[in-house]
Amino acid sequence: MTLLAVAWLVGRGHPARAAEYRDPEGRFAMTLTDGFVEVGRPILEARLAALRKGGAPVPAYHAAFDRGTEPRLAYPYALLEVVPVRGVAWNTADLEGLLGRMDTEQAGRETAAAFDRLGLGNLLRDPRVAFVRWEPERQAGAYRIRTQAQGAEIHGEGRIYFYRNGYIALWFYYLAGTPYAEAADRFTVALTVLPDHRVPPPGFALRPGTILIVMGGVVTAGMVVWLVVRRRVSKGRG
Repeated sequence: MTLLAVAWLVGRGHPARAAEYRDPEGRFAMTLTDGFVEVGRPILEARLAALRKGGAPVPAYHAAFDRGTEPRLAYPYALLEVVPVRGVAWNTADLEGLLGRMDTEQAGRETAAAFDRLGLGNLLRDPRVAFVRWEPERQAGAYRIRTQAQGAEIHGEGRIYFYRNGYIALWFYYLAGTPYAEAADRFTVALTVLPDHRVPPPGFALRPGTILIVMGGVVTAGMVVWLVVRRRVSKGRG
């Protein structure tokens, strides 16, 4: 049996692992849907620059994904945005209160005001975007978008994932009438906020690193007290 045949059999018995995108800062990871690849940074920046020249307000996207065929960033494609929120101290109950009771079409006035403070007010007031549901197990809000671009009807599915210090917006866009609705849901659901960055539950919640520091401080303080007591006992005996 040739080496080529052996390699083919080994590969057949062990399917290729799905491609993964990991946040350089270690906040989240996502598994890419089969057939999709990350778009090179120069390609993404060139597209964003062209959109800005046309007067469109364009966020500073962290990454983009498409099918890897020319022209790049043709539909369907996905965009990823990471938005830090300074001074945030939300917990799971806060998010449930904000998103868990939203209507499927628009937020109530109180919720919209809270979202303004989080920098999400424009999204909620955008008539093209509709909130679909809150997913507490993912700490994510699912959204749907319908819009027009260059004479074509564009559909989109999105999820906004919350983490300790901000949120991650992941959007998947495709042409109306093409069979990508299921792929859109699979793509946007494949992101996972890593444990150390997940929004904590209400009450006293510390990160693993912080817990180790606190435990180290307690142990050190205990040793100091023990040494002081031992010295006093020794002096008393002397």
